[in-house]
Amino acid sequence: MSRHISLRQLRLLQMMAILPTTLVFLPGQTFEKSGAGALYAAILAAMGAFVINIAVLWSSRGASPGRLFHKSWGDVVGRCVMGIYALGILTGIISIWNELFTFVQASVLPRTPEWAIGILVWGVLAAAVSGGAPGLARLTDLLTVGAILLGLVVLVPVMGYVRPVHFVPFLPPSLMAIGKGAWLPMTFLGESVVGVAFLDSARGVDPHQRSNAILQGTFISAGVFVGIVTLLWGVLGAGFAASQSFPILEAIRDVRLSQFLSRFDIVFVPLWVALVELKLAIWMFIAVNSVRRAVRWGSSRLWMVLLGGATGAIASLGFTSVVERIAFLKATWGEGAFPVLVLLLLISGLASKFRGVHDG
Repeated sequence: MSRHISLRQLRLLQMMAILPTTLVFLPGQTFEKSGAGALYAAILAAMGAFVINIAVLWSSRGASPGRLFHKSWGDVVGRCVMGIYALGILTGIISIWNELFTFVQASVLPRTPEWAIGILVWGVLAAAVSGGAPGLARLTDLLTVGAILLGLVVLVPVMGYVRPVHFVPFLPPSLMAIGKGAWLPMTFLGESVVGVAFLDSARGVDPHQRSNAILQGTFISAGVFVGIVTLLWGVLGAGFAASQSFPILEAIRDVRLSQFLSRFDIVFVPLWVALVELKLAIWMFIAVNSVRRAVRWGSSRLWMVLLGGATGAIASLGFTSVVERIAFLKATWGEGAFPVLVLLLLISGLASKFRGVHDG
């Protein structure tokens, strides 16, 4: 069985490292901050993320962070930088746990405590991560097909609920509000800082093609996000969408496909929970390998147990409300880990260029 992944799988892994929580979590935040300017905020976020992704992929020079840091800084300093990278990924994983808990409790298991959900998810997570990059790629292929089919089935019915009056006024009410609403989505759509960890898994092809596959994944993700924000604006209106933690659920709950499937969210929610678990597995795989590369001790299974248990415990026991979880996300990922990871990759890329190190 091949240990490498194809360009198509690399592209899909990048998309699944972004979209599952982005589409269910960020639209509500964008409408809350920007109101009727949410669409403009989404477009601004997509444009800003595109620039960031190009810079990150140029800096990576076709290499994963571990190889890039080693070439740029040497063994000891490179391992320290790798540790910082791993810590940034782990802060993002805590927020993914938080988003998963919030989504599950808001949709299918409202009275189930977070620790119980965490135990159920942990087994699935461990199994997914144990398959390595090829296993995650095959799982991504399967779930992507399901997501596409589900999207095609629901798109036409939901578009029938669009009300043109919701798009008035079309002009944004406040440029400042647009800027505030764009920042957090930009940090999600700029998650090529995560996808670059899979570059070495596609070593059989040209480094430039690998980078393009990652960029294409982020570009498609940004387009999907802008489209979802536009659709929710038309279906729910900016005011109502801003009042909902998960406006996408509200938009589909009244969609009726047949007398046997009167509520579409019965199909949507389980698939989307699986997609969020996939995103968690992708990030956890990166964290486990990053920590192992930094400390050079322990097996992947051991670090999966330690890191999965620690991040899940923090997310399940450390927060008492959705507000606290969102505040943690903004403070640790949006304002902390994401900018740090971008700077690490940019500076390492410059160091690699000055040292004359090129990827082959």
